[in-house]
Amino acid sequence: MKQRKKVPAAVLLLCLLISLVSAAGAANISPQVDPSKSGSITFTMKSGGKLVPGGSLKVYQVAVITKTDGKLVLKSTKAFADFTGNLNDMSSKTLPGKLLTYAEKNNVSGTKLTIGSDGKGTVGNLTPGLYLIAQDVPAKGYTDIIPFLIMIPTQEDGKLVYDVKAYPKVEPDKPDEPDNPDKPDEPDKPDEPDNPDKPDEPDHPDKPDEPDNPDKPDEPDTPDNPDKPDEPDNPDKPDKPDNPDNPSKPDKPDDDGKLPQTGQLWWPVSVLAGAGLILLIYGWSRWTRTEEEED
Repeated sequence: MKQRKKVPAAVLLLCLLISLVSAAGAANISPQVDPSKSGSITFTMKSGGKLVPGGSLKVYQVAVITKTDGKLVLKSTKAFADFTGNLNDMSSKTLPGKLLTYAEKNNVSGTKLTIGSDGKGTVGNLTPGLYLIAQDVPAKGYTDIIPFLIMIPTQEDGKLVYDVKAYPKVEPDKPDEPDNPDKPDEPDKPDEPDNPDKPDEPDHPDKPDEPDNPDKPDEPDTPDNPDKPDEPDNPDKPDKPDNPDNPSKPDKPDDDGKLPQTGQLWWPVSVLAGAGLILLIYGWSRWTRTEEEED
């Protein structure tokens, strides 16, 4: 008798957990859903509690709710018919991104919704099903929202809600960090210049001969002192005329002043005598000066 291999308890527990997770993540469609009823989605764009106006969203219908074998299920729309992912795995964080990649790659056109100045926007007349929400144009100064999925209708407090309200998370745009510039290449180190040859020392010129000291000039002869001119001889004193014999007393001259003997005036005699003496002295003086100038 063959023994059955025992399955480890850990493996059984793991399989049970996978089953529970799959069941919890699968789209749970209430049998009360009316596939013929339309709904809407109202978006309120906020960042840190502040409304963010502007920008636009894209709304794609990925699947519709249909009844198959008496049970409501999700069925891909024609635009997403070739998508190979599991649309019932609503808990997958990667499913919205995969659906958006597929839509962009296959040029799936969605419904464009412009966000108003109040930061809100509503898209209506939506048939029940699964919808993909993505950013079309972000608001100025803000980044793209992360794509997400919405089911119409949704259940709130045990009730089906066809007019759904959504609050996408909006983040301010962070400026791009500037790229660090490449470090410039180190410049080539220039070659060290060769040290120039030291120039030859110039020949020292011969020291010039010392000039002969010139002979000392002879002392000039001292000029002879000029002979002192001879003192001029004093002129002989003229002899004193002899006193004439006592002549006879002349007669008293007449009143006209003439000598009685000759009729000559007396005053010219003294004048001529004085003039002769002056001329004698002047002549002697000129003769003495002439002698000195000649010496």
